[in-house]
Amino acid sequence: MYPGLSLDQAPPILVPFRFFLTAPVFGILASLFAFYLGSDLLTSRWLPSMLALTHLFTLGVLSMVMLGALFQMLPVVAGAAVVFESLVSVIVYLLLTTGTLFLALGFYNSSSISIFIASMALGCSLTLFIIASAHALWRAPRSHDSVRGMQLAIIGGLSITVMLGLILALGHSSDAVPLWREQLTPLHILWGTLGWISLLVGVIAYQVVPMFQMTP
Repeated sequence: MYPGLSLDQAPPILVPFRFFLTAPVFGILASLFAFYLGSDLLTSRWLPSMLALTHLFTLGVLSMVMLGALFQMLPVVAGAAVVFESLVSVIVYLLLTTGTLFLALGFYNSSSISIFIASMALGCSLTLFIIASAHALWRAPRSHDSVRGMQLAIIGGLSITVMLGLILALGHSSDAVPLWREQLTPLHILWGTLGWISLLVGVIAYQVVPMFQMTP
């Protein structure tokens, strides 16, 4: 029923669960925030409150779940665990949580200091994850469609999405960096949606959907 899976290499359950249990908290927080702001939230995509809500959901819910799942999928599907996975996962989790909260706060209050702190925290968190997961995939003892897809999604999709996001965040937080909002924001959204989220979900489905079909 589980051909090609290395179930014995699965990480301690707390590694993915800390991400999975935090994502609903951000989902509730985003919902309460939207309820508090009301219909005025939808008047413009450039409203600080809309930017805050968007990143509470994309980083606090979607990315939180995806990174947690990958800490589990990499060793089980690709056969190569992240080196020092428990320590790396804690650092990635703490910086991602902190960065998401500061980014939402910075957008909502138009605080350049909060956005700068968020960009540093998120940049370190996601860069560490990209390097650690790329190293794990490079050491993977086997290669198939799901492994190659994860390589493309992480090294190509996530890394470029993060780079574009950091440029935009630094543009919001510092006069030294130009804010190319109209030029880079569509690319940031498109690359994150297609190159990161859709690609990763699609390639993982090749592994997961057959498992569901074969389960009694």
